[in-house]
This record gives sequence, structure tokens and C-alpha cells, in this order.
Amino acid sequence: MMIPYNNPWFFFILLPLLAVLLLVVELNSWRKEKKEQEKPGEEREHSAD
Repeated sequence: MMIPYNNPWFFFILLPLLAVLLLVVELNSWRKEKKEQEKPGEEREHSAD
């Protein structure tokens, strides 16, 4: 099923999909950074228990 590029619905579907994709990628990289920062703080979590 091909959607013509001049069809406005194409953009209504494609743009949100692209936005969601970017969001997921950003969240994944942000999570990785946070995990790396939390590594030294793991001891704190254990002592809190």
C-alpha cells in the first residue's frame, strides 16, 4: 500500500512516527548516561537498604 507524498495524511502519519522515533533514541541515550552516572552511587542504594 503506497501513500503518495502529496497526500497530507502521509505527513500526519510520518511526522509523529519520526518524532516518536527521535524521542525513543533520546530517551535511550539519556538512560545510558544516567546509568553511567549512577554506577558510583550504587553503594548508596545498598546502604539505604
